[in-house]
Amino acid sequence: MGEAMGGVDYNEAGPKPDTTGKATKTLAANAAHPAHLLSADPYPAS
Repeated sequence: MGEAMGGVDYNEAGPKPDTTGKATKTLAANAAHPAHLLSADPYPAS
């Protein structure tokens, strides 16, 4: 950790985990599943 507002070079920090990519894939799958269910059997009109 460097000073606040200091210049720290993170290029040499090493490999970074792919948590963002995994979270994006999970989000897409969690949104697509109910969308597929609703398209097959939509709610009745009010």
